[in-house]
Amino acid sequence: MIGLKTSDSDFSPLDQVRLVEADVTRQVAAARQAAELSVSKASKQAKALLEQARTSGRHRGQTRYKEIVSEAEEEAGALVAQARLQVDDLRRLRHQCMDEVVHYAVRFIMGQEGNVADR
Repeated sequence: MIGLKTSDSDFSPLDQVRLVEADVTRQVAAARQAAELSVSKASKQAKALLEQARTSGRHRGQTRYKEIVSEAEEEAGALVAQARLQVDDLRRLRHQCMDEVVHYAVRFIMGQEGNVADR
């Protein structure tokens, strides 16, 4: 029999069945309690792992966000620098064109004055 310490002849067959039933009930209760403890531990571990994954994902997301912002800032800086160069080029061109227009106007006026004096 399961875990009986007394001899089988001290108890009637019904009592022996009851003793075995009580012993099996205790074993089932102990197994259930051990299973509940295992489930509780597994649940706590799963929650901890899930929180670690969330934290890790959040950190990776924040890191990637910072990388994207940094890349965008660098690209914006490059665009601003390029725009400034274009502005400088346009200013130089404007001055050059203005100089050419002034020279043309002076030559035109001088030519016109010469034509008027000839009349």
